[in-house]
Amino acid sequence: MNTNKLNYLIFYLFIFLFFVVSLVPFQILDIRFLNFPFHYYFIGIFVFLLLILSIIQSFYISTFDKWIIFVILGFSLSLISSINRIHTIRVLSGFLLKGICIAYITERISHYKSESAIKILLICASLVASFGLTEYFFKWDLYPRPRNWPYFMIRSTIGNPLPFAAYLVLFFPLSVWYLENERKIIKYLPFLLITFAIIFSFSRSSWISLFCVIIIFYSDRQNLKNVKKNIRYIIILIIVIFASFVLMTKPVKEYFNYKFNVKMFNSAYLGNRLSFRHRLKSYKTTLNIIKDYPFFGVGLGNYPKIHEKYMVEGVRRDIKTPDNMYLRLLCDIGIVGTTVFFISIGYWMLQLWKSRNNILILAIFSGLAGFLINQTMADLMLWTAPQFAFWMLLGYGVGNLKENELKNSF
Repeated sequence: MNTNKLNYLIFYLFIFLFFVVSLVPFQILDIRFLNFPFHYYFIGIFVFLLLILSIIQSFYISTFDKWIIFVILGFSLSLISSINRIHTIRVLSGFLLKGICIAYITERISHYKSESAIKILLICASLVASFGLTEYFFKWDLYPRPRNWPYFMIRSTIGNPLPFAAYLVLFFPLSVWYLENERKIIKYLPFLLITFAIIFSFSRSSWISLFCVIIIFYSDRQNLKNVKKNIRYIIILIIVIFASFVLMTKPVKEYFNYKFNVKMFNSAYLGNRLSFRHRLKSYKTTLNIIKDYPFFGVGLGNYPKIHEKYMVEGVRRDIKTPDNMYLRLLCDIGIVGTTVFFISIGYWMLQLWKSRNNILILAIFSGLAGFLINQTMADLMLWTAPQFAFWMLLGYGVGNLKENELKNSF
């Protein structure tokens, strides 16, 4: 097959898969075949096909591929002390399909229509945001709403306000990059949709992450000298935030006051699952697990199975998460696997930061950094869409490093 035709096929198959993962609520739809979720088969077949085509396109082992193998080995070591090896194998398979393999594929195809691809991905993220905003303002759902969930708690296609906002944080700096590289008036649409959606998600962790993303994106930049241009975007952001509060209805404002009341730190608010006290108790629970399974953990994905046995007083039995991805990893894959994860991600984040003179790479780096910051307050990397988007953007970022080095060499 002609190389250009093969690139064309891989590119559009991958774009299609990303749209499906982002716009179809797999996390909520309980469709199973042979006791496995249907989307495991769907994503698995697509990813396997893309892997084969990517290998045919360019059969070589890059430095990034070696690091990927390193990560797979680190996570696989959790099988040694896993309390349920069958479940760990299933979760590892999902981690490969929705994460590692996605990074491998995107790193391979990143040179093909790179900027066009990012713009198409932004369209998809904007659609996810628009579904959430439609739900918020018009009380309309794509699928049945859980009992007792008020309409201002956005689910969109992701299924929950927290992963919904984390997913959009990944794309926020790319929407700013689009503002700076597009002349048509439509350039404001992704920025406005994504920003409004993050604000109306009422995810405190994502608000903090968004603030960090803005600081990272506008730090140490060559075009920071163009003060007027950057001030214009900052003013637009302030207007959007102010407009968001003006547009809040009375029930939403009451909910906002409840969520952001300083009394949440008091013992009387212990019932609030996101309270400071609850998080501290959850952290103690993870410490108990790590003491018994320090090196290789209880097996990837097994934290919920062992939560009740190790939970301390003050932690709700039905909330089987420490609300911290890194503590979750320490419990699931132990010190060894978590160290491998941090070394690998840290290495490539450092490489991206070194090439921050390229605004597209800086935008990708900022989004990835914001998502990683978000994981200190939630464990959202196991949700299909955010997980897929994170590894995809990492692959695109690493792939663009080569292009950036070639440009700087001339």
